[in-house]
Amino acid sequence: MQPVFKTILRQLLPKKLFDSLRKWRNGVRTRSKARKKAFAFNQFVKYNGLIIRQGPFAGIKYLSEASGSELLPKLIGCYESELHVVIDEIILARYDRIIDIGCAEGYYAVGLAYRCPWAKVEAYDIDREARLKCQTMASLNSVTRNFELKAKFDVGDFVAMDNLSTLILCDCEGAEHELFGKSDASRWQDCDLLIELHDAVHPGTTASIIANLASSHNIRLIDSRDPRSEDIPSLWFLKNRFDRRLAVSEERFPMQWAWLTRRSN
Repeated sequence: MQPVFKTILRQLLPKKLFDSLRKWRNGVRTRSKARKKAFAFNQFVKYNGLIIRQGPFAGIKYLSEASGSELLPKLIGCYESELHVVIDEIILARYDRIIDIGCAEGYYAVGLAYRCPWAKVEAYDIDREARLKCQTMASLNSVTRNFELKAKFDVGDFVAMDNLSTLILCDCEGAEHELFGKSDASRWQDCDLLIELHDAVHPGTTASIIANLASSHNIRLIDSRDPRSEDIPSLWFLKNRFDRRLAVSEERFPMQWAWLTRRSN
């Protein structure tokens, strides 16, 4: 509904009728959007299968559904594209130990285990269904040998190992405030950390983590962004640019990641 037309209708129609009309229109748009996304997904899988097409985890076999996030951007390989440079840095750094807190179905946990076969990977998620999917993903991609899956990450149980370089990746919907903003900073001084920040869930999260870890880590904040659909050749079957944008959209609010690397002594 165009803004001017919407304003005119609001003035002319009784409130109940206007609200009903707006609700109906929103429903039509939602159903249309769902149909377009389903078409894009089915066409992509028809031509490519359930395999990540590009990006740092290209070649990984995937499931037919994700846990709490959009699946098609993951299969395309453009999911959280703002992190691709960091993921490449992580792979090149050859960490001995990788810990993924909030692993969901395993996009990063399995992806990093696949790209870093020398590393021990520990994946955590409190959701049982997510853990089952992650285990299936690990088996599909033959990375179970050095792969450990657990329910809850407990700060008190974490022990840094002097002889093992450690990366912690965290996407735990706001719990990062307690884990890394309020805990003893010395626990993390020998780790590099990539943390998704959820200030919308817990205001002050970014400030608390920076204040807690700034003395021991270099901190880079990375803004989220949707990829350019024009740069994705595997969407050739979508001719409409709006449909292409919808296919790569991750349906998330603008947010940030913090990439924290240990300071040299």
